[in-house]
Amino acid sequence: MKLTCKVYEDLLPMYHDGVCSEDSKALVEEHLKECESCSAMLADLRGEIALPQTAPEDLKPLEEIKTKWDETKRRAVKKGVCVTLAVVAVILAVWTCVWYFGYARAYDVLGSKLEKVTDHEAAMTTADYQSVVGDYKFTVKRPGFLGNSGFVSVCHKVGAVVYLDENRDPHLNQDPFFYVFFYPQWGGGYKVALTFDSIGETEWIWLNGDLIVNDAGVYCEPLAQTQQVIDDHYDEILAVFDAIYDLWGIRLIEG
Repeated sequence: MKLTCKVYEDLLPMYHDGVCSEDSKALVEEHLKECESCSAMLADLRGEIALPQTAPEDLKPLEEIKTKWDETKRRAVKKGVCVTLAVVAVILAVWTCVWYFGYARAYDVLGSKLEKVTDHEAAMTTADYQSVVGDYKFTVKRPGFLGNSGFVSVCHKVGAVVYLDENRDPHLNQDPFFYVFFYPQWGGGYKVALTFDSIGETEWIWLNGDLIVNDAGVYCEPLAQTQQVIDDHYDEILAVFDAIYDLWGIRLIEG
């Protein structure tokens, strides 16, 4: 004969107080595994809040939700990383195009008229292009990737040959010796400098359009002496600029 919950409700106080027989205790505990109502009554006797018993199969929907949530988070993280990398790649590609076509390409255009240097040790400061055309030596050093360290130099092919005196001190075999340096600028145009070696000292002068010394750009003193050297060798200096025009069609100065 199956016992009803009423019978178990009568046994619960004794079970709670621990005064029932072992057989009754075993019977009550077996019943509590299946009956939420009696379990709640025992919890009331103990002053506890009874929680509904949940079968493992009832937790499967929650586990599925958690699994889907974790998978969604993983996908979101992967997507975020991919989007970030894509944005960085686009920015780098755009900036590289702007840098090259707005600036660095000018060096390659100038270098296309010269010979590509393979032996860097024999070239001026690891130049990329260098040739002797007529009486002048032309050198092009390309800027590094996304950098602005390039330059173009032109001088007489004789060069400023260095020799050592009896004290092993370096000297130049020609005084003065002129270089023209110019630097392609972003978006077009050139920045121009004239250097000359005078008794072993190099003077560097930024020029404006008519070959007048720019006071703010003079790195040597006195200005009058510098201007005098320019005046004394004006035709020689202009010949260098003419050589640049003859090779590249670039008119850096008026005169």
